[in-house]
Formats: sequence, C-alpha cells, structure tokens
Amino acid sequence: MSKNKGFTLMEMLVVIGVFAALAAIATQSILLSVKGTRKAEATGKLRGNLEYALGVMERRLRMATDVGCLGNPDQIDFYDEADSWAVGAVYYLCDIAGSDDNITTNAYSGGLLDTNTVDLTACSFTCDDLADPRTLTISLSANEQNVTGVESAQVDVSTTIVLRNR
Repeated sequence: MSKNKGFTLMEMLVVIGVFAALAAIATQSILLSVKGTRKAEATGKLRGNLEYALGVMERRLRMATDVGCLGNPDQIDFYDEADSWAVGAVYYLCDIAGSDDNITTNAYSGGLLDTNTVDLTACSFTCDDLADPRTLTISLSANEQNVTGVESAQVDVSTTIVLRNR
C-alpha cells in the first residue's frame, strides 16, 4: 500500500484562489490609503497657501491707518505706514478673471498665492461699517491646480479683522 504525500490539483487551485482574493483586497486597501494620503497632503498645502495670504493681509489691514470699504467686494483700499508714503493708497484686489488667479496688490509685484498650485475660485472683502469697532471679513475659496478626481481638494477659509481706525 502506498501513501500519497502531496496535494491534489483541486487543493492547490483552492489555495491559489484564496490567496488571489486576499491579494486583490489588500491592493484595493493600499490604493485607497494612498489616494487618501495624497488628498490630505493636497488639502494641507492648499490650506497653508490660503492661510499665508490671509495672514499677510490680516497683519497689514489690522495696522492700517485707514481702510476704504467702497462696496466693491473684489477690492479693499487702505493706507498703512509702510507703503503709503510711496504709493498712496494700497489695495488688495481679487483677480479671478485671468489664467493666473491671484490676490494682487500695488505695494509690490506678484500676488499672494502660488499660482502654480492654487486655483482661486472665489474671493471677497466685506466691511461692517455699522459695527463698533468696524470689522472686515475676508473670504477665500480655492482648488488645487491641475488635479482632478478623488485626489482634488477644495478649501474655503475666512477671517474677520477688527479695524483700528476709520
């Protein structure tokens, strides 16, 4: 009497099928994790870029000697001690009409956002002249440039600044 010392073809096929199913599940989990990581990274970079722009504007507007809220939600004019002697009224302008969407200023060349990575979709300045003290709310919305699908990121940020002078 001889004993079989091996696996049958059917046993081998079952084991291969089980391992193939486990590999497919593991691959999908890894791909979803990588996509989630990329989206989180993109959102973080985008939020950082927008918060940098808000920080720059907030510091300058908070210390401005005069802020002109003229009803145009795309632009805010102000005088500050650093630049006003040279250029007169300084402004921030939401420029979302062109290909390089940005927040521009006449105080220096270039904009506040990295236009290689940020696509500014909305920007507004809203003054509350009736409040005492007066306040200015800046709202920004942006998408990541050249990214679509699941990994794309959209970020909305806003800040309210208490103005020190009329």
